[in-house]
Amino acid sequence: MLERPHSPSRGNSTDAAKRAELRRLRDQRHRARRKACRACYTIEANGELLDLLVRLGWIAEEALTDKAAVEAALTAMLSASART
Repeated sequence: MLERPHSPSRGNSTDAAKRAELRRLRDQRHRARRKACRACYTIEANGELLDLLVRLGWIAEEALTDKAAVEAALTAMLSASART
């Protein structure tokens, strides 16, 4: 009789629970954005766009390597443009 290698089921259920929790949080953020009439997009920022952000004063050149800073600068610039 062949023996099957034992695979720990506890690790699989833990992974499934983590995935389910991440999905629940992602859905919760999506519902909150939708309720606030907001959306989340992925964009590709080329050098010209990053240079524009620096020239217009939305971000310091040193901060261009910080993804969160670039995201905040783009959001601020677009929000300000939408208000005018």
